[in-house]
Parts: sequence; C-alpha cells; structure tokens
Amino acid sequence: MPAVASAGSAATPRKGKGKEEERNWSLQQRQGQRWINGLPWSQALPHVDWTRYHVQILFVDDDHSTTSDFRARLAHGLLTSIAEWNGYGRSLVVDSCGLHALEGWPLQLPQASTLFVEGHRLALEPYILKAPCASFSVAMLDCYDLVVAMDETLVQQLLEEVDHDEYYAGKVISLAHFAPYCDRAALTAHGGTALLARKLREAVEPALMVTPEELQGTSSIARTASSASQTEWRAMVGHLLLSCCGLASYLMDACPDDLDEQWLS
Repeated sequence: MPAVASAGSAATPRKGKGKEEERNWSLQQRQGQRWINGLPWSQALPHVDWTRYHVQILFVDDDHSTTSDFRARLAHGLLTSIAEWNGYGRSLVVDSCGLHALEGWPLQLPQASTLFVEGHRLALEPYILKAPCASFSVAMLDCYDLVVAMDETLVQQLLEEVDHDEYYAGKVISLAHFAPYCDRAALTAHGGTALLARKLREAVEPALMVTPEELQGTSSIARTASSASQTEWRAMVGHLLLSCCGLASYLMDACPDDLDEQWLS
C-alpha cells in the first residue's frame, strides 16, 4: 500500500507516470488530509480493494454472547450506522462473530440488558444487537476483505488458525489501530455533511478527552464486564466509536474517485 502523506506535506504526483500512480497519489492526499495534529502515521494499514464496488468487514471477538464480549456487536452496529449516515450503507457490508462462540446460541440474559441500553442510547439497529451468536470459521478469512479483531491477542489467535500465513496477516488487524486516523474536527461537525449523526456525535465527545498520542499507544479495545460502572462502559464505547470512525474514514478515503473508470480499464 502506498505511504500515507502526513498533514501539511507537499506531496505531488510525478509527471509522466501512469494512472495507477495518479490514483495512489490521490489516496495519499485524501489520507493526509484526514490525518491531523501533526502526528506521523506509523501503523501499516491493510490494502482495501474497491473494484467490486463494496467492501466486506468482519468484526471478531473472543465470544459473541457474554457481557464482556459484546465489543464486536457494538462495533458492528456502530460501523453500520456510520456507513448509512455517510451514504455507504450498501457499499460497506458488515458482520460480527466470536472466535469461540457457539453458532446460533442466544444472548445471555439478563446480562445483555447493558448491551441493549447502550444500543438504544446510540440508536443502533436492534437486529444486530439481538441476533443469535455467530461462530468464526477459517473460511471467513477468504469471504471478507478485512477481518477486524477487538484486541491484539485475538489477532494472533486468528493468524494461528492459518499458521500465520503472510497473505492473511495483511487483512487481519486490531480495531484500535484505526482510532487515531479520524480527523477530530469531523467527529464534532454538524449538519448533513457531518461524519456522525447527532446521537453518535454526542456519544463521542467524552472520548475526545483521550489524546491522539495516547490512542497511538493503545492496540486493543478493553473488555468491560456487566458489573463495571457506567463510566467504564462509556469509556469502552467511546474507544469503540473513535476506532469505528477511523475505520470508516479510512475505508471511504480508500474508495477511488474514478472507480467506474478503473473497472472499465
């Protein structure tokens, strides 16, 4: 993947090069404009292929039913809402599952009540939160363009399923790595061109107290038990939301402006 231009860089396309370099330069510019606060973008992010006009994303947690493993469900709902709000609802296909989940197993109640309360507060789709558990299978690594784990331990466990194959290492990543990517001004913008709808915009504001430098040093989304305080739950949800905003921004930036022309050529 091409290097990402840092904020304020004077990257210019080289004359006499082909369309591919021009497209790469355009991607660098869009990503450079997203990157803020002058921090270097050191985390290598996976290549995103938009040539099929959609991108399939799978969120993976350890389980998919216990209270401490609702992270993937929340991320599923958050990215779906962000995609819909920004006109990418049919272009970003999102699913979630658990590495050790039992396929079809119902949510554990009443522990799931915390999940439903948070989902209602964030205006997330109920069908995502209430769906039966989905279990991860190795075949999913080929079915999805991007496999996003909730923490680094899960990344390693997923790669162990395929003996750390280099090809799959390029499409499995921890969600928290996307948290610093989003422009913070976009997170609090108002109006129809804002990145977030009102409820998500209100929910993300407390999370902005965490500095970009601190986010760069965090590679996992913390687990939060049902017995945790509301403050701890809101902190976890805020980190999830920041990370999903960064992921959404990255995916939208990676979508070429001349996608139709690429397909025809």
